[in-house]
Amino acid sequence: MFAQLSQSTQQAYQPFYDEHAAGKCFAPQSPQDRDGEEDPVKCKVSVRLSVVDPGRLRTAATLGVTIYHAYIVTQQSNQSVGTGFRAGPSVQGGGGNLFAQTGRYDSRFPDYQQGTPPNASATFDGPCDNYNASFNDTAARTNNSAIPYARFSNNSNAFAFTSLQRAGIDTGVFGRVLNQQAGTWSTIRGWGVTLPLR
Repeated sequence: MFAQLSQSTQQAYQPFYDEHAAGKCFAPQSPQDRDGEEDPVKCKVSVRLSVVDPGRLRTAATLGVTIYHAYIVTQQSNQSVGTGFRAGPSVQGGGGNLFAQTGRYDSRFPDYQQGTPPNASATFDGPCDNYNASFNDTAARTNNSAIPYARFSNNSNAFAFTSLQRAGIDTGVFGRVLNQQAGTWSTIRGWGVTLPLR
């Protein structure tokens, strides 16, 4: 498993940050004949936001603030189904430890959303293998570290932030775009928190 992408890999995977076409995953593509060459494979890494039920947070509901939960989706340009990475409390409703999950990003994934939710994304040259390996490693380390779930710090957003950070992806650009997408009366608590992984 990758604890962090090597410097040479980071240089090879120079990102193109797509702020305007956020959330538009690649459709499955057939290799196109271009002077006998196939289209190069690309990997899109997205951090998507879903709204946390305001009924669970009375103060937020009273103030009319939208609370967001972040998760990661990778989508390879020559594949039809992406991979999801997310975390949340091990006890329903909050509490317990922070528990990470990974899997195919389809209707069975806990955070699956149709349409275009608020998100930020970056497109990299090459397949998603190294990014998926790094995100899987962060998920495994999160679960092995037995980190107590904290609603406003060690939460799903901190997991997404830490996953990007450990993969060598610019968290500052993602955070700026996510806040723009989420809007003024919203919060992505936990973003910017690095999880204390073992």
